[in-house]
Amino acid sequence: MHSIASSAAAGAIGGAVLALPLALALHYILLPFRRSDARNGPSWTSNLSTIVTLGFGAASGAASGAVGVAILNTTRHGNQMDVLHGARAGALGGAVIGPAILVVGLALVAMCRRNY
Repeated sequence: MHSIASSAAAGAIGGAVLALPLALALHYILLPFRRSDARNGPSWTSNLSTIVTLGFGAASGAASGAVGVAILNTTRHGNQMDVLHGARAGALGGAVIGPAILVVGLALVAMCRRNY
């Protein structure tokens, strides 16, 4: 059994390494959808881009966890968690944290609008 701290460490290391490449990939995956939305108004593509973004959170978490475990084990700072378990922990973290950030953000927007 691996601890939450070791999973978080793997995700932090992998996330630091993969942050820029993953952000660029997400930008270029969603760019065609956003351009069509700007010209034609809201459409089904805005819903598709939201679904892709949420799915990308789990995928990027899995990649970050796997890369982080590989780096930590290579440098002998890891707790010998294997890459598969790192990927699973990262995917779970991305699947939980992504929607949680979205819900918290929407709640903050709703509270700010209510106060004005």
